[in-house]
Amino acid sequence: MSEIKRVTDPMQGPPDGVEADVKCVFTEFTTYDGKKTIAGQNQMPCHIICAYSEGTIGFSMREIDMMLTVRIDDLFEILKAAGQAAQELKASMPKEYTDAELEKRWDELEDVPFDEADSPSGLILSDDWWIFPKGVDREDIWHYFDENHSRGIEYLIYGKEASQ
Repeated sequence: MSEIKRVTDPMQGPPDGVEADVKCVFTEFTTYDGKKTIAGQNQMPCHIICAYSEGTIGFSMREIDMMLTVRIDDLFEILKAAGQAAQELKASMPKEYTDAELEKRWDELEDVPFDEADSPSGLILSDDWWIFPKGVDREDIWHYFDENHSRGIEYLIYGKEASQ
């Protein structure tokens, strides 16, 4: 992210506005079998302008001549809800498993069904499995094992060779 600075050009925003240039992901959708699905994603530069006097935050993607504006209070509420959901998920995942139990679950994981999805790893759980609800990204599951197994995920993937 670039430096956050005050808006100096009144044509760009109100005097109490701040702005920054960041990277964003632009997602395009298509309709497939009557459902909206993701057609593709592209990373591109994004210019953000935020002003309390206006009560809005704008995301401008000049490469595609598009801008999205959101009310600041709506954005705060959704961020608050996302933080709460993350805390609830973390609280629901017990961390008191032995390495032996985690290794047993890791071995089970190779037979657990995943669906292709637009997610960090490209795969999400097809159904609830162990302590993870349906829809959790495979990468999040791998992070859980890495954080909770005393030797980490490298050991689980490569076995004893990883510890040498």
